[in-house]
Amino acid sequence: MSERVNAPATVVELLVPARELALAPTLASGQVFRWRPHGAGWVGVVGRTVWQVSQHGERLTVTSWGAPVDVAAVQRFFRLEVELGQLYAALGGRQPLLDAALARFPGLRVVCQPADDALLSFAVASANHVGRIARSLDRLAAALGPPIATPGGEPFWALPGWEQLAAADPDWLWRVADLGYRGRVLQRLGEALARRPAGWLAGLAALPYSEAQRELAALPGIGPKIADCVCLYGLGFDEAVPIDSHLWAIARTLFGPAIPTASLTPRTYRAVADLFRATFPAAPGWAQHYLFHARRLTPLAVRRQVA
Repeated sequence: MSERVNAPATVVELLVPARELALAPTLASGQVFRWRPHGAGWVGVVGRTVWQVSQHGERLTVTSWGAPVDVAAVQRFFRLEVELGQLYAALGGRQPLLDAALARFPGLRVVCQPADDALLSFAVASANHVGRIARSLDRLAAALGPPIATPGGEPFWALPGWEQLAAADPDWLWRVADLGYRGRVLQRLGEALARRPAGWLAGLAALPYSEAQRELAALPGIGPKIADCVCLYGLGFDEAVPIDSHLWAIARTLFGPAIPTASLTPRTYRAVADLFRATFPAAPGWAQHYLFHARRLTPLAVRRQVA
């Protein structure tokens, strides 16, 4: 691994009302995995850069190492084009569970991270908890990814490219990155993406949601849930509704007999996602994320009471 290169930081500042962005729930709600609290703010890896983000009143400051950052990149990452007051008005009053989640996490935003980061992160995330996902991604980055110039000697690496994953030993991925059976899946996924034209993944954002989801779900080891995670958190499709075990439990509470089967079959997955889209048409993906985060932070005993 080559030495990290010292590079000057770039800084951008935006005026963002505090009600429009709460960093902690946004960055610790299971949609990105390489962020952590740092001083008065947060630090994380975005593509081939390290961002340090802090809020002071209405001033949002982003310092970047590895590559320059501009206002447009920050706006795109935090989806600042979405005005939360309007969003809450559109989503509120439809389901008490969502109303409670909206009130509990004001300023929680759905992000739009680089599509490659989103796909690799959620491919690792399958059947894992957030702490293990973060550790696996950090190990992958440190072993196979390019180093990023940062201040103070703290090591940061970007996630590896698809070519590096394609060439990796699946047994090594199993042992060192703690990926279990997903090691072989990631290696096959790397092979598939390495054969695609440059920019293919990010270019899916220009397609209709249904086509982008279908393209992603056809990749090795992906399927509809991970495809929807990438559509929502990496491509900006607000109509994407990832259905995991948390959302499946929530859906049974919200929709009851409207769900056609007792198990999450492919047909039922589509039906539940369609129910979310019909119930929360303004932004079903955002509704899903608020409900998902609220359930993650709800004690198990309480979950059982409301299930």
